[in-house]
Amino acid sequence: MQKIQWIEEEFKGVEFGDKRLNNRLKVLGSCLYSSPRSKITRACQNWASAKGAYRFFDNKKVTSDIMFSAHQQQTFVRIEKQLKKGDVLLVPQDTTYFNYTHFPTIKGLSKMSGVAGDIYGCLMHSSIAMTEDELPLGIIDQKIFTRKSIDSYQESNHKLRPIDKKESYRWIEQLETLISLKDEYDVVSICDREADIFEYMQTANDFEVSFIIRSRYPRGLFEQGKMGDGHIERLKPTGKIQIEVESNGKKRVATLKVYFDKVTLSTPTRRKEAVSIDLEPQEVTVIYVKEVNAPNKEERIDWTLITNREVLNFESAKRIIGFYKARWNIECWHKTIKSGFSVEDCRLNHYEKLKSYLCLTSILAWKIYFLVKIKRTNPSLECECVFSTEEWKALYLKINKSLNFPKSPPTINVAITWLAQLGGFMNRKGDGEPGMTSLWRGIHRLRDVIEDYKIITQTYG
Repeated sequence: MQKIQWIEEEFKGVEFGDKRLNNRLKVLGSCLYSSPRSKITRACQNWASAKGAYRFFDNKKVTSDIMFSAHQQQTFVRIEKQLKKGDVLLVPQDTTYFNYTHFPTIKGLSKMSGVAGDIYGCLMHSSIAMTEDELPLGIIDQKIFTRKSIDSYQESNHKLRPIDKKESYRWIEQLETLISLKDEYDVVSICDREADIFEYMQTANDFEVSFIIRSRYPRGLFEQGKMGDGHIERLKPTGKIQIEVESNGKKRVATLKVYFDKVTLSTPTRRKEAVSIDLEPQEVTVIYVKEVNAPNKEERIDWTLITNREVLNFESAKRIIGFYKARWNIECWHKTIKSGFSVEDCRLNHYEKLKSYLCLTSILAWKIYFLVKIKRTNPSLECECVFSTEEWKALYLKINKSLNFPKSPPTINVAITWLAQLGGFMNRKGDGEPGMTSLWRGIHRLRDVIEDYKIITQTYG
C-alpha cells in the first residue's frame, strides 16, 4: 500500500521508539483512510499487511497518547498558519459513546450506565479547533476512557465527591489545553448542557478563557430569583433571528426571539466533602433564545446560553448564538467516526488496542470532515493543498474520460466535487454541497481509480 501524502505529514513527529512501528502507523493509516467502513483485514488487502496491523496494535510501545500527540502538534501548526493574532478560535468539546456489547469477548470495557440497557464499551471526550467560519483544523485534546466500575456514573455518594474526583471533570481538564492559545487568539470554548458545571465556569474565568454553555439547570441569580421564564418576563426581546434547523430528516427555517441580561450567578450548595476549590459568585451573560410559532412543542427551540463574553447589543448576542451553533460540527465529526469508519464493528480483543484504533480513526475522520468544510470555506484554493497531483489527475481522468489534463491544478471546489461524484453525488443544479457520506464513499473508491490512472497513463502516455 502506497503511503498517503497528508498522513506522512500528519504523523512525521510520532515516535514509538521503533522506526518500524513509526512506519507501520503511516502504512496502516493509509490503508484505513483509503477504505473507510472496511474491517482491518479488508482495508489492508492482504494477509501479510493485516497481520502487520494486528501486531502493531498488540505492541505495548504503541499508545494512543503518542499517536495523538503527533496530530495535536500538527493541529497547532495549522492554527498558526490559518489564524492571525486576535482571530477567533472556536473549540467545541463533547463526549461520544462506543458500543461493543455485541462483542462480549473484548476485554477491558466497562458498563456505560446513563444510557439505556446494559451497554458495554468506552467513551471518547474531545475538543476540536475551528476557525470562525467553521473550518476544523484538528483535534486539540482527546481522552478515551472506560468507567471505573459498573456503577461509577451513578454512585450513591456522587454528591459527596469533589469535582476533580468525578467523571465530569473531563470538561474542566480540557480547558487547560487552551491556556497556551488564549494570548494569541480569541479562544471560545463551546459546550452543551453536560458542561453546565459551576466549577467549569469559575475555572474558565480564572484561566481567562471565553466559554459558551447551554444551560441545564435554572441557576440561582443574585437578587433576581432564578434563570428561566420568570427572569425572561422582566426582559424585552432585543431582536429576532432566523436559522435553518433539521428535525426528523426535514429542514425548516425557525424564527427565534433573542433576550439577554448580564447577571451574577449565586454559588451552588455543596456538601463540605464535595468542595475542592473555594467557590465565588460568577458574573456572566445569559442569552435566551425562544422560537416563535414552532410547528409543535417537541420541535420548539428553547435555548438558555451562559457566556462570560461581553454582550452589549443584539448583534453581539447574535454572534454568540452563531458560535454556539458551531458546536454541531463535533457531532458531525462523531458521525464520521462511527458511520464512516464503522468503528463499532472492530474486533480487536482488548480495550487498550481499541483505544489506539479509535484514536487513529478519529484523526482520519477529522480529515474527511475537513474536506467537507474546506470546499465551503475556501473553494477557490488550488486543490494541491489537499490532494496530490496523482490524486487529482486520477479524479480528472475518471470523471472527464480524458487524458488532456489541465496545465494547472483545479480548485478545491472542483476536485472535491469530483471525489464526491465517485461516492454517488449527482452534482445536479439543486443538489447543494456534497456531504460526508458521498466523500467517504468517494475516498473508498479513490485507491482503485488511482491504480486505473497508473495503468492507463503508462500504456497511453
